[in-house]
Amino acid sequence: MLFNSFKMFIADIQSLSDKQAFAGGKNSPGHNARKRAWIRILMQVVITVLCLAMGFYIFLSRSSSESDKKYGTFLIGTAMGYWLR
Repeated sequence: MLFNSFKMFIADIQSLSDKQAFAGGKNSPGHNARKRAWIRILMQVVITVLCLAMGFYIFLSRSSSESDKKYGTFLIGTAMGYWLR
């Protein structure tokens, strides 16, 4: 009987801490995880856009040599391959 009461007490504390984590407090683990996820997605998009812009510029530039165009193709393929994995 005492053990079941203790288990219920622990379960109530855990559910309370879970609710507080998703309540949106700035120091809660849920807030930090959402912030890290947002930053990760933002950085993925920024790096992809930069790779595509540089790749297309190098590939479509008339002053680029054939060996430079290979690097442009590499940048475009890397960005596309990352998102299509």
